[in-house]
Amino acid sequence: MNQIILTSNWLPAVIPPDVPTPNPGTDETPVPTYDVDLKKISAADGSKTIQGAKFKIHNDSLNQWYTWDSASNQWTFGTDESKATEFSTDAQGVINFTRLGAGTYTVKETQVPTGYFTFVKPSFTIKVTDDGHVTIAGKDQPGLTGKVTNADANASTPTAVVKNIDNITQLPQTGATTVAIMIVGAFAIILVATATGWGAYRIRHENMGDGPVAA
Repeated sequence: MNQIILTSNWLPAVIPPDVPTPNPGTDETPVPTYDVDLKKISAADGSKTIQGAKFKIHNDSLNQWYTWDSASNQWTFGTDESKATEFSTDAQGVINFTRLGAGTYTVKETQVPTGYFTFVKPSFTIKVTDDGHVTIAGKDQPGLTGKVTNADANASTPTAVVKNIDNITQLPQTGATTVAIMIVGAFAIILVATATGWGAYRIRHENMGDGPVAA
């Protein structure tokens, strides 16, 4: 729980002579914060959790990237994304984003684990209200993030379930982003096939005694 502490006091020159120096006291106003979990799973097998996916979190309301200070258990903020904390999913595929205040956040995947398509990096938004209701929705590749609507973070921890893919056919939606990814994937396959075919052609002709083939 964060606290805002207000203090008040008399100025020394204006304290009446018959009035003792007052105790300034404190006025503590609690600021509620809430937790949100991320769970990373395989698009091919929903029971398979993924370790080692990396994410950063951005407070869109403040336009600030978040850095976690483990010594004070507090967030610090900055505009430099490179200095933001990069969180990694654990053996259960989970990251816990703790102590989030009311506002809108973007959680961005920064590194895809080995074995999954590195050019498909889902991101999603988290909206937290003052009274602790949380809505989660996909942003980049929205079909790879499970939607959460108006979950009560006072009762339990809302969880964003995010998928990684290892096959282009696992993309769950159509649209400009998906089409672009499919084009990139197809182009990569063509390049590999062309390189493989050209290599085989050169080897075959060199083995036949035709001499080296110019590249």
